[in-house]
Amino acid sequence: MPNYDLRCSECKTEFKANATIKERIENGIECPECGSHELDAVFKSVFYSVKKDSPKECPNIKACGGCCARAGG
Repeated sequence: MPNYDLRCSECKTEFKANATIKERIENGIECPECGSHELDAVFKSVFYSVKKDSPKECPNIKACGGCCARAGG
């Protein structure tokens, strides 16, 4: 069952929910604070830092598939 990071459109409460895809699509998830079903997905950003002495090739090339700037070497 997928995990969702959600924010209520009514009361702005952010929370995590475990729900089926069907529940998410059909607005079956309820805000724990106010009970609203009007929810927006919250996308968390990821920060990636490169040290000065790091290798020229991406250490995660298998995961990123060569899409990052360092993948070319």
